[in-house]
Amino acid sequence: MQFNLLKIKEIVKSSGLTPSEQEEFLSLLAKTSNRELDVVLGVFKEDPSWIEKFYKNYQAKKKAIKKKDKTAWRELLQEEYNTLRQIETLDY
Repeated sequence: MQFNLLKIKEIVKSSGLTPSEQEEFLSLLAKTSNRELDVVLGVFKEDPSWIEKFYKNYQAKKKAIKKKDKTAWRELLQEEYNTLRQIETLDY
């Protein structure tokens, strides 16, 4: 298992996500490169509340895809873009 994923797992285990949500979220993150996980780890270490925000975003995307709701998808992408811009201003 990737080093960053192990560190993220430690942080996620202490989050407000249920065990099944944690497992689902960690499975998703396991598909991410270690370099990309480095950024995620920095965000989660700085403010663990991002764990639930990221997970809720993922769930909303799944729902929009399932419903084929293009408007919801566009809104999620815009919100995600705004969030990523906010994260960029943080110093990790």
